[in-house]
Amino acid sequence: MDFLRSLFSQTLGLGSQKERLLDELTLEGVVRYMQSERCQRVICLVGAGISTSAGIPDFRSPTTGLYANLEKYHLPYPEAIFEIGYFKKHPEPFFALAKELYPGQFKPTICHYFIRLLKEKGLLLRCYTQNIDTLERVAGLEPEDLVEAHGTFYTSHCTSQLCRHEYTLGWMKEKLFSEVTPKCEKCQSVVKPAPLAPRPVPRPSWAQWVLPLCLHVTVSSGSGPVCLRVSTSDIIFFGENLPSRFFSCLQSDFRKVDLLIIMGTSLQVQPFASLIGKAPLSTPRLLINKEKTGQTDPFLGMMMGLGGGMDFDSKKAYRDVAWLGDCDQGCLALADLLGWKKELEDLVRKEHAHIDAQSGSSTPNPTTAASPRTSPPPGKAEAKTTDGEKPQ
Repeated sequence: MDFLRSLFSQTLGLGSQKERLLDELTLEGVVRYMQSERCQRVICLVGAGISTSAGIPDFRSPTTGLYANLEKYHLPYPEAIFEIGYFKKHPEPFFALAKELYPGQFKPTICHYFIRLLKEKGLLLRCYTQNIDTLERVAGLEPEDLVEAHGTFYTSHCTSQLCRHEYTLGWMKEKLFSEVTPKCEKCQSVVKPAPLAPRPVPRPSWAQWVLPLCLHVTVSSGSGPVCLRVSTSDIIFFGENLPSRFFSCLQSDFRKVDLLIIMGTSLQVQPFASLIGKAPLSTPRLLINKEKTGQTDPFLGMMMGLGGGMDFDSKKAYRDVAWLGDCDQGCLALADLLGWKKELEDLVRKEHAHIDAQSGSSTPNPTTAASPRTSPPPGKAEAKTTDGEKPQ
């Protein structure tokens, strides 16, 4: 019944309550709405595009993306490095890549600090992130502010029902940088003869993922099988389920959200991409990205369980706005219109200086070294993309 109600509501307009809350479908219109009493709770949905200026590649850009630069790992196909089945057999490529992308080597970007500013202004309801780089935490967001949908490097676990031991960021770092495959220290003992297996997890759709906290491998020894559990950071791999926090927060957050800000994501990975369709039908949605995305046909989206697609250009468009360009510049443009630009610039400089002082380094982010002092381009909600734009 819920499916049919949502289907008719979003495709036929039956039972829907579409109220246009933006006086115009531009960044300026979004700003005026944010400054009104109607906008009290903002949810940010972010992807790899908000971290690229920190020097972390996104996934799908044709020449610079992560998937385009994995030849040295000799994978059968690029996505295999994040597939749970491949990882069980060949964990070495993932851990080698994890060493390259390990937290502590990068600084948060303007986008990360803009989200923190939303929190400080009392507007941030939650930040849902696809990223595993922990830069949201480094920027000052607390665990309760975040839903790390695809996991995080921040903690590591063994998920044996007899163990479930947690490991720290420092423990994982020591293992990775000593080029030792991380294994659970509590589980290297004799176990039952039958091979151990991960806990069964319900898989209601092809698109859901799993949290591989501990993988089980049995080997023969003189006294019987020994369980060597490979401990990974709490990162979600293709083929398994998302953490329960994703679903519990989704149920409560999206009922009361007043504005969605979507940044730096191609919206190609489910179920995260379906979040744009979970907000009430009147809730405005702002996309800051290098190209338009999320424009699923409403009927097809509902039939596939992906939610309502974004509509920037049709005559029926009433709540979706796209600002096309670099995500940092988009946040600067938005902050400028809100009157927060100097506050954001000062926050970035102060926090980067603090990080440098702690690490004894003064290395700037590759592409944002001067960006806090650089005015954004004539930012506006664009209607068209160019051939040179790349997805984030």
